[in-house]
Amino acid sequence: MEMEGRGSRGQSVVELALLMPFLVWILAGAVDFGRVYYYDIVVINAARSGARAAADIRKSDAQVRSAVEVDAGSVLIADGDIAITVSPSGDRELGSTVTVKVTYHFTPITPILGAIFPPDGRLTASRSASMVAF
Repeated sequence: MEMEGRGSRGQSVVELALLMPFLVWILAGAVDFGRVYYYDIVVINAARSGARAAADIRKSDAQVRSAVEVDAGSVLIADGDIAITVSPSGDRELGSTVTVKVTYHFTPITPILGAIFPPDGRLTASRSASMVAF
């Protein structure tokens, strides 16, 4: 009777040791998907802020880019993988539609996400927002 109790404890440790890498991998994947969602929300909000700034015809493209960078904060700017496009560029006319496109390249922490997506393993979050200039 005593042998069964001792052997089952060892069995539990072995099972945990075998399953732990898979559990950690699943947890890291869930965290990565959460990061993808978070960065997508940040990109959407940055594009909207840029469109609001671009709708004011008195603001320059540099001020529009600054509005996008302020909204994105240190989250996207620190990586340097952000691209901001203002269309039409330069002087905008009253009543015209302005579009701000923000593109961010995201690098996942888990290798499986990198293997599923494009050859370089990076995901691209690209969002645009449009408003009528006033």
